[in-house]
Amino acid sequence: MQESKILEIAKALSDELRIRIVGVLSSGRPMRYTEVMKALGMDAAVDSSKFAYHMGVLTDAGIAEKVDDSYRVTQGGKEIFKAMVKVAEGWPDYQYQDSLKRMKGDDMNRLLWSRMLLAVTPWCLLAPFIWWKAEGLKTAPMMLVVGLLFLLLGLYWLKRLRYFWDPKWEKFFNACETVLGKNGIMVGFINVLNQSALVILLLTIYFVEKGRLSLDPLTFAIIVGCLGGLITTIGLSRKLSILWDGVSTGVQVPDFSESMKLGYKFVMGVFIIVGALFMAHGVTEAVSGSVGAGIGLIGGTFGGWRDYRKYTNMGN
Repeated sequence: MQESKILEIAKALSDELRIRIVGVLSSGRPMRYTEVMKALGMDAAVDSSKFAYHMGVLTDAGIAEKVDDSYRVTQGGKEIFKAMVKVAEGWPDYQYQDSLKRMKGDDMNRLLWSRMLLAVTPWCLLAPFIWWKAEGLKTAPMMLVVGLLFLLLGLYWLKRLRYFWDPKWEKFFNACETVLGKNGIMVGFINVLNQSALVILLLTIYFVEKGRLSLDPLTFAIIVGCLGGLITTIGLSRKLSILWDGVSTGVQVPDFSESMKLGYKFVMGVFIIVGALFMAHGVTEAVSGSVGAGIGLIGGTFGGWRDYRKYTNMGN
């Protein structure tokens, strides 16, 4: 590492005026002495010597250079300034990532699950509306109770972990990527598997009770698969907690990214197949609800696939 050069650059950019000069010169073409001063709001008659001193510091450090009668930022200066701007803009995200690193694995899991529970709560709380529209479905009270439990549990964890909570999923996942590296894909996989399994399970129960689906082996397999998916997310969450604690304390952890990628593809494939089956049933029986559910499931698949493409680049 070139410590002396780093120190020289740090000193050259340790003054507010010099940073402003670099910002002005980085914005476009080379500029004359008086043009730069004017852009900075400086008086050429009063501030000339002051400006000359600071420009000299920048040129001596190789951050700026004189070309004929104009000044411009060097390529190295541009890269340094660009990096500084990027770091400054992302500083709140870095602070959020540092706060998550101080969490224990179990609390990180609660944060993830509170998000997932609050995300699926609206599906369950639609039960009263479905109950009224569908002439009193027996499953509606159960869905209402489950939805309220999800809501209360999600809000409880949110309250406990409010200092780590951020409404932006993107920010949360980026922080997980920073902490877990390639294993960050596990966070996205748990989220997609949990929500897709629960949504498909609720739709299947609804269609069975309405008589649009019969309890044949295929329907039973879908229900068992959804329950298996929910159980799998619980197991993966425990693994995620262990990984988080290991990475946070500097312990070498296994790379599960490839297996998570395969699992992601499998879940997306099942999502498409189940959605297509709902649509086919709706077309056959002229039931618009099944068609709508199928379109929704397939549409959700594309959203999950978009997330998959993002998560597969984690740590690369």
